[in-house]
Amino acid sequence: MRQIQFETSKVYGLFVKIDDFKEMKRVGMNLGGNFRIQYETVNGTTNTFTVVWLDENYKFIGLLTNLTDSQKEAVCKDADEFASLLESLGIDDLDNWILLTANK
Repeated sequence: MRQIQFETSKVYGLFVKIDDFKEMKRVGMNLGGNFRIQYETVNGTTNTFTVVWLDENYKFIGLLTNLTDSQKEAVCKDADEFASLLESLGIDDLDNWILLTANK
C-alpha cells in the first residue's frame, strides 16, 4: 500500500494505492478515533487499513479510474488541473488508487 497526502485550494486529500483492491466495503472511524477503510481483495478476502491522522471529516470519493469530472472539480479547478496534480505527485497508473478528501 502507498499513501500520498496532498492539499489544494479546495480540499485536504489522500490518495491510497491498494494493490489487491477489488471493492470498497466500509469507510469510517473506529472506536479509537482513527479512520478505517475495509475492502475486498481480488482473492475474495476482506482487509482493513487504518490511517491514524485522518479525522471524521474525510470522505471516500472513489477509485481514480472511475472519478467523474465533477468529482475532480471538487478537488481542483478543473479536470486538467486534477491531471496536473496527479502528475506532480507521480501518479501515472490510476489502477487501484482511491481518493479521500476533506473540505477546507
